[in-house]
Amino acid sequence: MCVGILGLLYIRNGAKRKMDLKEYKNWLKRNANKEEQEAKKVVEVILKHHKSSRVSDYKIKVFPRTKFKGFEFDLLIYIYTKEEDPEKKSNLFDTLIGVEFKETDIRKVITQAISRREFVDYMYIATRNVSMDYQDLFLIALFGIGWVIWEKNFAKIIVPARTYFNVYAHKVDDLIDYLINRKLEGVIEDLTEIKLNKKIEELKLTKWIENEKETSN
Repeated sequence: MCVGILGLLYIRNGAKRKMDLKEYKNWLKRNANKEEQEAKKVVEVILKHHKSSRVSDYKIKVFPRTKFKGFEFDLLIYIYTKEEDPEKKSNLFDTLIGVEFKETDIRKVITQAISRREFVDYMYIATRNVSMDYQDLFLIALFGIGWVIWEKNFAKIIVPARTYFNVYAHKVDDLIDYLINRKLEGVIEDLTEIKLNKKIEELKLTKWIENEKETSN
C-alpha cells in the first residue's frame, strides 16, 4: 500500500517503533488511510480471539507499517511476557500476529499475506465486507490465513488464523472435498439443463412434424 512520508519513516525504523494500544489508537487518528479506517476494531477482535486461551500475565505492543524479516507489514501485533523485541522472540507462549489491510483487492492482499506467512505465528487479512471465490478461500485455508471483515464501526473474524507450524498438519481434505462436490453439483446442473433443453427441442420438433402431417392431410 502507499504509506506516504510518515509511513516510510516508520518502516525505516523497523520493528523498534512499538506502541501500546492507546498510542496506536491516537496514531490512527493522525495517520490512518482508507484501508485502516477500522484498524482499531480489527485489532480488538483479533486480540479478543487470541487472548481467550491465555491465562498468564502478558503485555501487548503493536508495530504499524513496519519492516520485519525483510518484509513490510501493515501491522504486527505482539503478545508477550518478557521479551519486548519480536526479533528476539523465543518463548513459545509469546505470539506474533501479522495483519495486511485492503479495502476490496482480495487477490492482492492474499498474495501479500502468503509471502509474509512464515515470519509470524498467525497471519490475517482485513478487508471490507466483500465476496471471496472458492480459489481464494482455498488459498487462505491452505496457508492458515485468517480473514477479518470490517465496515464502519464494525469488524468480525470470518476465518480465524491457524498457527504457522500447524498449517500443513491441518487437513484441507474437507475443503477440497467441498470444492469438488460443489464443482460436481455445478456440472450436474449444467448437464441436467442441457438434457432438458434437448428434450424440449425434441418435443418441439415432434410437435412441428405432427402439425405438418396434419396440414398435409
